[in-house]
Amino acid sequence: MHRRPPFAFTLLEMIVVIVVLAILATLIIPRLTGNQRREFRAAVDKVGDLLTMYGQRQDLGQKIVGIQQGRDDNSIMLIEIDSADTSGFSNWRIDPYVKPVRLPAFMTDSDVEFYVDGDPYDCADWPLTSEPGQERPTIEIHLRGPDEIATLVLQPHGVAPIIINGENSSGINRVPVDLDAEGRSREDW
Repeated sequence: MHRRPPFAFTLLEMIVVIVVLAILATLIIPRLTGNQRREFRAAVDKVGDLLTMYGQRQDLGQKIVGIQQGRDDNSIMLIEIDSADTSGFSNWRIDPYVKPVRLPAFMTDSDVEFYVDGDPYDCADWPLTSEPGQERPTIEIHLRGPDEIATLVLQPHGVAPIIINGENSSGINRVPVDLDAEGRSREDW
């Protein structure tokens, strides 16, 4: 009677499987990190749009608006209130015209930092607000992604934020100028 040897893999078969897995890993891993990078950049653009809407609503609107960080759903949202009674969260509601920005799943609370006039600010505890028509502070939002950091800066008189992504920046640094004081009151502008 002929006995079968126990089922086992040969060394050659193991090497072939390891080589195939290594080749698949080299093809798949860059695509996964590329997707994270694209998701991060899309989130930066959406937060920039939200800051633009905050600046416009604060400059031109009648309601008090604020920026709120939702830790439960990993989001940043624009909120508003009709009255001057800002004492409780129950009076605030999500702005119906500005969709909340859902941050990518790989980002955590520690990957998002808010600064008001250079000082850290926790938007999860209380919304970042300013009165309509009043001068707003300089708002900075730092976002950390898988391989990069983006900083969005909305200046007091800025219409849109300046986005600083590593060495690249976009946006226009707008500063108010008193044309009368500068002797340029008769210039075209």
